[in-house]
Amino acid sequence: MLETAAQTYPQDAIYICGHSGAKFDVLVEHGDLLFFRDYLSGLLEHVSQRIAAGDSRETIVALDNLPGFPDFHQPTPNRMAMNLGAAYD
Repeated sequence: MLETAAQTYPQDAIYICGHSGAKFDVLVEHGDLLFFRDYLSGLLEHVSQRIAAGDSRETIVALDNLPGFPDFHQPTPNRMAMNLGAAYD
């Protein structure tokens, strides 16, 4: 869906996010949209690899932050476990 939005709308389009974090605005641009797409892809890939390696759900959701995306999760509250759990489920 994010890829489709990025291809459908002009490069200078402004997107309104449903929520954001301390380091992100609710208004984002084309590159931000693609970066979030990459984060979601990385999250799903990480969980798939960990499942294939035989890790339990509990072990998988214990990750504090996804490598390559240090600004996505703040120390409090860290929603990484929730995101990993959703990807696992």
